Amino acid sequence: MIAHRPLFLVCRLLFSGLVACCISPNLLNAASPPGLFPFTIAWDSPPTAVTDASVADLTGWLDAPAGKHGYIRAEGSDFITTDTGQRIRFLGVNLAFAANFPEHADAEKLAARLARLGVNCVRFHHMDRTGLLRNAAGRRSSIWSENADGQTLDPAQLDRLDYLFAQLKARGIYANINLHVSRTYPGFPAGSRYHKALDMFVPGMIALQKQYARDLLHHKNNYTGLRYADDPAVAIVEINNENGVVGRWWRGNLDTLDPLYVGELNTRWNAWLTRNHGSPAAALVAWKNAAAADSTPTGPELLKNHRLANLAKNWTLQNSSPSPLLALEPPASPGPGIEPQGIVLRVLPDAAKNSRASLLQPVSLKPGARHTLRITLEADSPAELILDIKDARPPWRTHLSIKIPATDTLRTVENTFVYKENAPASGIRLALNLRATASPASNNFRVQEISLREGGSSAKLPAFVDAENANNSANAAASAAAPTSAHRALAYLRRDGFETFSPAACDDWLRFLWETEDDYWTDMREYLRRDLGIRSILVGSQLGAYSLLPLQQKFDALDHHAYWQHPQTQDNGRRIVQNLSMVNEPGGAYAASPAFYRAAGKPYLLTEYNHSSPNTFGAEAFPIISAYGAFQDWSGIFVYSYAHGTAPWDAGYQRGQFDIDQHPLKLATLPIAAALFLRGDTDAPAGVTTKTTTITPEEYLRQMRRVGPNVSAITAGATRTDALRHRVAFALAENKSGAGVPPATVATPSAGPITTEGGALTWDAAPNAGIFTIRSPRTKAAIGFACGRSFDLDGLVITPGQTLQDWSTIAVSQMSGDRVGSPGRALLVACGYIENTGQIWHDPVAKNSVKESGRAPTLVEGIPAKITLTPAPGVTAVEVWSLDEHGRRARSVPVTRDGPAATFHIGPDYRTIWYEVITQ
Repeated sequence: MIAHRPLFLVCRLLFSGLVACCISPNLLNAASPPGLFPFTIAWDSPPTAVTDASVADLTGWLDAPAGKHGYIRAEGSDFITTDTGQRIRFLGVNLAFAANFPEHADAEKLAARLARLGVNCVRFHHMDRTGLLRNAAGRRSSIWSENADGQTLDPAQLDRLDYLFAQLKARGIYANINLHVSRTYPGFPAGSRYHKALDMFVPGMIALQKQYARDLLHHKNNYTGLRYADDPAVAIVEINNENGVVGRWWRGNLDTLDPLYVGELNTRWNAWLTRNHGSPAAALVAWKNAAAADSTPTGPELLKNHRLANLAKNWTLQNSSPSPLLALEPPASPGPGIEPQGIVLRVLPDAAKNSRASLLQPVSLKPGARHTLRITLEADSPAELILDIKDARPPWRTHLSIKIPATDTLRTVENTFVYKENAPASGIRLALNLRATASPASNNFRVQEISLREGGSSAKLPAFVDAENANNSANAAASAAAPTSAHRALAYLRRDGFETFSPAACDDWLRFLWETEDDYWTDMREYLRRDLGIRSILVGSQLGAYSLLPLQQKFDALDHHAYWQHPQTQDNGRRIVQNLSMVNEPGGAYAASPAFYRAAGKPYLLTEYNHSSPNTFGAEAFPIISAYGAFQDWSGIFVYSYAHGTAPWDAGYQRGQFDIDQHPLKLATLPIAAALFLRGDTDAPAGVTTKTTTITPEEYLRQMRRVGPNVSAITAGATRTDALRHRVAFALAENKSGAGVPPATVATPSAGPITTEGGALTWDAAPNAGIFTIRSPRTKAAIGFACGRSFDLDGLVITPGQTLQDWSTIAVSQMSGDRVGSPGRALLVACGYIENTGQIWHDPVAKNSVKESGRAPTLVEGIPAKITLTPAPGVTAVEVWSLDEHGRRARSVPVTRDGPAATFHIGPDYRTIWYEVITQ
């Protein structure tokens, strides 16, 4: 007998808008908080800071020039240099748009600054933008000539790029060259943004990609004397950023297309059906037969009071803050002696933006069984409902998501689905969501019935289209053979309504997309290797929302992108960034989640990562991701981005939501990140357990029907906190079918702080008081809501004082010496709140967007803390210095000795965010 786990059916109305959060009273004013002071990291430091005085300068860590040990190649899960066989990791930054093309004098300073910060790779990104050849400041922002043909490289821009590349190479900084990022292909109708996905099956677009790759990579750099194709300083070539046929289709980017693209897609789809079924008509018969065999009689009603009588007895209405959204009301009487059915959900007139309401009831679903959901409703105004079947608690897996229209005409909408998961102990909820496109408007939703029964049939099938529409393609001659006139053509499946189709049709469609994308990657990979002679590491695109592990693992390395609180665009056009610290996330958020896309035995990259501005907790970003990246054995972490433009390079205040070049806190923590990641301060100890979740190709395909391209070790059964304890990996099984192999059995500690094997990293996401600590021999840190607590990190005790947000990032890395406290020099960074001079928030409580970005200089918070160091035996003297914007010693900090312990206090009086600790 199969146990039925509890689930929840939820009717929720969601409205976008602002979310209030609780912040210290000191931060509730439009004016800058008290106690802030100006601080920037110097753009151009004098040579004395490089050679003599700066513990924060890592120029000497880079093995210059880049490429002197031969090409970078993949060996197992590592990058190694060909000539020496030594492992190399990359701590990189992205340059975007005009930042790729600085003037020569600026290129020299830029390369020197990146080397000082410990950056050893630059990802050349958004060089290929078309349609915006100059930015708002009038600077050239694209590699294309301004003759508007979109196919000719501009000699002056190439010269700027070449000189920057040569300067970076001379300092030991490698290149990651991206081929397609934001180019819209000339001569083609509008389509998806940057023609993504279309450029994987439209032959003319593929030809233009190859032409650009040849023109760029076979171009000789006059400053190095080498073509980019022949230069081992080009560590990585990436083919197509954030792209995949499956991923873009899953996002709905291919639902509405120009007839040219519809014809191309239909032609390929029907040719695929002909190869695999004999004809489109034969495929239709096969799908009908599969649906008939898969149908089952409907069983008894699973919901209590499914007609919602007596004001929805057995149901619960939940309204979220800040104000109620919905009220339950009885329906109007249909007439004498006729009992009214259902309820009215009335939107309250004073409901605030982003208000939510949920109508829920526990239910049970049988794993592996078909279920039929039926809803009868109408609305005063048209609205779209989204039915989600999700976990009731983290990891919040989505099992089903379908769109259901509500109109001003009473209608019944029925959907049949197969619930194939085992419900977690926390249960699963069915959520019927209404999302408004603006502020809550007056509306009444009359719901007569919500029915859920086991059984039913999913027999919806793709429609036939006429031959003219099916083959309306300018590239049909270059495509696979179209179906003959004897066979009618089937329309391709749109993302909208996909879940309502026959499972057999869905599986075939996903296989078609999979194979179409695979053909593209194979063609481009062979072209770069065979025709262009590229010996650099090849990367296709990114895992997660875009491409698939079975396709990307055919490349030399795998890639992923992740952002904590990525900007979201509101209905009013305002882009907001939720002002939250990641340390409060119980599952580790992006400290953990990227790890679950890493394939066993392949180098793994995170080529875009950031905590977007104006998040005032941004100083936590790079120490956290670098610490876990080293523990998880990744091969590269890249900040997105260093800069998008060039005007000016020494602005002295934060710009944009991604750029870090004027963000002093993020810049100051980069040397700490380099120590953690490049030096491997938090590498897992020998013999560490790797939890590898294995999945078969058929299971991978089945999960694609549920989550699209977002198949990972998590969707295959791993627990999100696994990555906070163990190394984790994801793998495809050799066998073609059957169940995947579950993760290796490893004892799971009880709830509370989560520590990695070896004890170096601890994640303690206590409610609104999260703390992350590092206690490795050479780097130690306490990051989070730490006021009033002391952290003994094995030889170093950190006791933070009161701060504006009750939050700080304090980290110490021994830059010379084998552990903190050994003879040598250490860098200490202490960061907290940040904003620009004159910066004005739209909402001084939420602090999620700025009305005025402000001006120079950037203002920062001086973090008070007591630091107690236990030096290594033989150390007789401890000195501490505050550092200026160049990283040079500024003021001496008093140190007291109590036996072997040395204690000193840092704070706002020193007007700095970093210090040097000298032990001798």
